[in-house]
Amino acid sequence: MKKIFYSLVVALMFLVPLFTVQATGLSTSFGSNSNLNVAANSSGYKTTPDNNFLSIVASVISAVLAIVGSLFLILIIYGGITWMMAAGNEQKLEKASDTIRQALIGLIIVIAAYAISYYLVGMFQGKYI
Repeated sequence: MKKIFYSLVVALMFLVPLFTVQATGLSTSFGSNSNLNVAANSSGYKTTPDNNFLSIVASVISAVLAIVGSLFLILIIYGGITWMMAAGNEQKLEKASDTIRQALIGLIIVIAAYAISYYLVGMFQGKYI
C-alpha cells in the first residue's frame, strides 16, 4: 500500500502545473496590433511578462501551495482507500479516520493560506486600494 501511495505522490509531482500559463511574449511574436494580441489584451491576459519581484514571489507561493494542496488531496484519497480496505478492523478504521480528518484540516489551512496570500499580493500591487 505504501508503494502505491509513494508512486502516486511522485506521479502527481510531475503532473501538477507549477506556474499559470500566461499569454506572454505575444507582442514580439505577432506584432503589437495583431488580432491575437488584441484578443489577449481585451480578455485580460498579459502580453508582456511580469518580471518584478512581487510577481515572482506570488508565482512561487502559488506553486508551493498547489503542491501541498495536492499532497493533502492524495492523503484524503489514501485515507478513503484505507477505510474501504479495513474490512471492519477497528484499528484500520481509526487510522483511516484520523488520516482523513488531518488531511481535511490541512487542506482547509492550505486554501486559507492561498486566499490570504492572493489578497496580500493584490493589495501590494494596488488592486484593492
